[in-house]
Parts: sequence; structure tokens; C-alpha cells
Amino acid sequence: MGIRLDIRRGRNVVSTLHAHLVFTPKYRRGVFTGELLRRCEETLIEVCDSFGAELVGFTDEHDHVHLLVRYPPKVALSTPVNSLKGVSARLLRKEYGPHVRKYLWDGHFWSPSYCAGRFTLNACRSPGGPGDLAVPFSKTSTVLASSRTTSSSGWK
Repeated sequence: MGIRLDIRRGRNVVSTLHAHLVFTPKYRRGVFTGELLRRCEETLIEVCDSFGAELVGFTDEHDHVHLLVRYPPKVALSTPVNSLKGVSARLLRKEYGPHVRKYLWDGHFWSPSYCAGRFTLNACRSPGGPGDLAVPFSKTSTVLASSRTTSSSGWK
């Protein structure tokens, strides 16, 4: 089963923009449970829909979550990121208050920072190849190929 590469077409633009986002909870506390993560993913899907974006992938680690978001070119990436973090934090603290308060305090859920990377989806590349980031965003073993370049100064 391949990855659907939907190309957005507008009057003056043809695009397929994807961002790999990493959100960490404040203080990197182990606040995540299976139920909380399922609700978090549902919330993130709803927020993406409100921006015309799509949550293509969602995975979790013990102290952070990975999101793969397909978004339209008319939206600055920081706008949906702020809404994704704000809405999900508010709802998760409201619905799982006692559990969340054990790990996090002062009304925070997510760390104020986030990691964002630009990726090109490529279903033909094998995992572990140069420039690949094998992150299991779906049960179909999606492979994300990074569009990284290194300059002569060593900065990426």
C-alpha cells in the first residue's frame, strides 16, 4: 500500500507541503498514556481540519510526539502549530486533569518550543538509506525522506 501524494491545486499554485513536527510536554515528564494519546490524536486531527491541513501521521515516544502534517501554502506553519499545541493542551488538561497534574503544573502541558522539519514523501526509498528518517507514522511502514542539504560551512 503506497502513500497518497495528493497535490493541492489552486489558482496560482500547485503544492504538496509536509512538515514533521515534534512536540514535547513541559519538563519532558512521562505524562502520556494510551488513552491520553488517542484523545490527543483526535484533537490534533480536528485542529488540522480547521486550517485546511491534514494530520497524515502521529506517533509517540515516552516523552514526545511526532506529527506529520500536510498543510496549504497560504498558511504559515507557525499558525497551525500554535493552535495544535494550544487547543490540545487545553482539552487534555480539562479531560485528564488529575492525571496531568501529577506530572505537570502551572497550567502548562506542552513545552513552548517545538521542532519542525520539512520532508518530502517518497514511498520508493528503502528504510535506512542515506537521508532517510524511518519513523513509523502508520502501520504501512511509511518512510520519510528528508530534504536536507549541507552547505560547505557544515550548517544544514
